[in-house]
Order: sequence, then structure tokens, then C-alpha cells
Amino acid sequence: MLKTRTRLLMASGFVIMFLLGWIVGPIIIGPIIIGPIGGMLGWKPDLYPHDLTVEMQSAGAATAIVVSVQVSNRGTNEAKVFGVRFSLTPTSPVVTYDKSMLGPLSPGNSVTLYWCPGLTIKYPPGQYTVKVIVDIYDQVTESDETNNSIQINFQNLG
Repeated sequence: MLKTRTRLLMASGFVIMFLLGWIVGPIIIGPIIIGPIGGMLGWKPDLYPHDLTVEMQSAGAATAIVVSVQVSNRGTNEAKVFGVRFSLTPTSPVVTYDKSMLGPLSPGNSVTLYWCPGLTIKYPPGQYTVKVIVDIYDQVTESDETNNSIQINFQNLG
């Protein structure tokens, strides 16, 4: 009799969890609450760029600039869709590249992005800055909106 009640309670619990999951989306995965429930609790993603590198590679008569950056989510909820902007200065006009529709990015995960500005352009020797901004369209409500950019200066020897 006790086994029957236990099985009935477990089955009822699974049905309730299934219905809740179907109505409000995912609730708990391990210790992290995500989806609508996590949002209602104030748990948010936190996108931030880091490990920005610039490499100069010979490409015939020109020098190719290869930029890489890691974008991580160190928040407590998933970042659904976001964009990233790369820019190179001083150039006239400023060379930019927008990478849209990235995501989703779960808490604790990272993605590495690459950009090669103007492979056929010969940039004159001088000091340059590469800047990367994440969540450029402000699509993600984050726990920290102040850590969305990173930049690095480098010398192009020509």
C-alpha cells in the first residue's frame, strides 16, 4: 500500500513539473535557475569580453590584422540573443564589424570570436586601437551593464 502511494505521489509530481515546465519554461538545471522563473527572481546573465588579442600576419604585400576575443556569461541566467561590435581606430572612416544574433549563452560558458579587418587593405604604420563591445543593441538585461567593453592598443610596423 505504501509503495502504491509513493508511486502515485511521484507520478503526480512529475505531471505537475511537466505542466509547470510547459507553461513557464525550464525551471531548474542543477543549482542554476533559468528561464522565466530565474528572471522573476532577479537572476540575470552577465556578458563580458575578455582575452582580447591582436596578431599581425603577413598576407603578401599587406599585413593582416587578426583579432580574437572571448565573450563569457558569468551571470546566473542564460543570455538569449546579443550582438558584438568590433572597431579599429584611428582609421577614416572607423572600420567596424557587427556580429549579430549570437546566443544563447548559458551561465559559465564562453564563445571565441574572430575578426580580420580589411584583409586587402594596407594599413599605414602607427598606433591602433581595437575595441570590442558586447550586447550592442542592449537586448540582454544584465546584472552588470558596465563590463561590456574591452580594448587593446597595438603597433602596426607596416
